[in-house]
Amino acid sequence: MSIPLSANRLLLSILHSIEAILIPAMLRRSGLSSQEAMVTFGVLNGMSIPFIMFPTAITNALSILVLPTISEAQAVNNNNAIGKTTAITIKYSLIIGIISTGIFIAFGKDLGKAVFNNEASGNYLTILAWLCPFLYLTTTLGSVINGLGKAHITFINSVIGTLSKIILIATLIPSKGINGYLFAVLIGQLIITGLDISAVVRNVSFSFDSVNSILKPGIAVAVASFLSKTIYNSTKKMTHINEAILLLIFCFMLCVICLGLLLLSKAISKHDFR
Repeated sequence: MSIPLSANRLLLSILHSIEAILIPAMLRRSGLSSQEAMVTFGVLNGMSIPFIMFPTAITNALSILVLPTISEAQAVNNNNAIGKTTAITIKYSLIIGIISTGIFIAFGKDLGKAVFNNEASGNYLTILAWLCPFLYLTTTLGSVINGLGKAHITFINSVIGTLSKIILIATLIPSKGINGYLFAVLIGQLIITGLDISAVVRNVSFSFDSVNSILKPGIAVAVASFLSKTIYNSTKKMTHINEAILLLIFCFMLCVICLGLLLLSKAISKHDFR
């Protein structure tokens, strides 16, 4: 297993380096000056993407717990444990991703202005918000596949998705500018997630509860986002609290409302962790 895992890390690092070199060059071909291209690239990678990656602290911790659990169950041929762990992993990765999407769509523009004093970073954050469910799901799906002893599959899937993204970057950015890059990132991530889902479905028998994993979280996030955003717009005009702190408070409020609605609707329960 060490060979595909190490090769995956090494090759992806090389591909990401190529991507980082390619983006400013393609932005210049789209009509931006060298300085404008570097500023745009810096805003995107130094301001917007770190926000998107912040919740991966949770999914990375989850993936670390999943891998040995799947490996142990695989060693004793406990297919029931593998299926249950996989189902719970997918469910909560999607829930975390959907909640994160709601936060960044509702408050992305405000976070960009308040934290970085940069409107463009907020706009990118709002667009990249749609990445969250797929990005976080891929992290945990990779651990499931690795736990099954099929690390070569995650290696192949990651390389295919990253190469596709690089090709799209070279193709789309010269004609569409930075929007071409955002589209390339989304498509590349969709490819990796789709391939990982296909691999898991082929190798694991599990039941997927779309109502509690997607429908109820989606409704809860829509309600929580509307309430939090409405209250925030009214509150920020009447308070002298630092705007960044106020935004963090309301982002936390959105999470609490979502979790409350999910508990009331029984979309999440203690039974999931037994």
